[in-house]
Amino acid sequence: MGTVALRVVSRQGDQRNAKVRRLQNEVRVLRQVRHTNILSYYGLRKTTSRFYMALEYCAGGNLAQLLQAKGPFPEADSWRFCVQITAGLLALHCQRMLHGNLQPRNVLLKESSNHNVKLANFVSVASPTPYTAPEVLSGEPCSFQADMWSAGAVLYEMLFGRLPVRGESRSQLLSSHLSSEVDFDGPHKITEEGRAFCRSLLGRHCSERLSSEECAQHTYMTRGPQLCAQEAILLETKLWRKIVPFPQFSFIPVSINITWSALANQCLRHVFGLPHGIESNEIGLARKHELGRNGEDIVSPIKSFVVGQLRASHLFFVRTSRLFPRILY
Repeated sequence: MGTVALRVVSRQGDQRNAKVRRLQNEVRVLRQVRHTNILSYYGLRKTTSRFYMALEYCAGGNLAQLLQAKGPFPEADSWRFCVQITAGLLALHCQRMLHGNLQPRNVLLKESSNHNVKLANFVSVASPTPYTAPEVLSGEPCSFQADMWSAGAVLYEMLFGRLPVRGESRSQLLSSHLSSEVDFDGPHKITEEGRAFCRSLLGRHCSERLSSEECAQHTYMTRGPQLCAQEAILLETKLWRKIVPFPQFSFIPVSINITWSALANQCLRHVFGLPHGIESNEIGLARKHELGRNGEDIVSPIKSFVVGQLRASHLFFVRTSRLFPRILY
């Protein structure tokens, strides 16, 4: 098992009953939910004065510390964190359990280098924070959609370097929710897809937010900011007015050592009707006189998109012809 973290909870003092209830709730969650983005639970021991809970050790600290040191993050890094956070929430929600207290300090980092995320510190009733959903501040019980608002608030802080609402007390936070909309103006390096996804988590009403299951299937979560931006370029260009039939690649034996770039070149050659003797250069741009002025600007992102999709297809030599007609227009 290696190194473990030991949490010590006193059974004495004025707040002992609340502490025990919180501990019981967290142990119940950790025992029932096993997931790569949920903190692992190893056991509980107690004495007459203390509880000792053995948990997975996370040497990288927490997300709040990382935000304070390096925030805001590049969109690609924010996306990687958000994918893991929403995956952990989905694992909880599938077991009909809530986090109830999602905020950066409760998102632990397994190592300081790889930033593998672990959700921790689950509670049924938490003190109000800027990451608390508006309906919970109004007195409603915490729900799955309240967890999703908290996830959106964490993503917002990672992207924009500020909180979506401000205030110290419950009344101040609730007033901030009701008096103004969340401001999504900020760095131009954030893609429109990223802003739209963050907005879809921060809806004022529960019905306006994505669920954890919808997040798992969302295009932005499955493809990431780079591929989403490249696909947007493809959809906007006039060269993709209709579905493009791609050639069959099922004849390519598994043993043939064909590179992704070479296969992408074949796709591009087929799409633009280039003769077989014409090759693209090292960065994927065809010669100006072969594609013309309009084609020159889009071949590089198209090639990157093709290569990315091929890598995501485990059986590319069988599935390619089925994959591309559904996503290239």
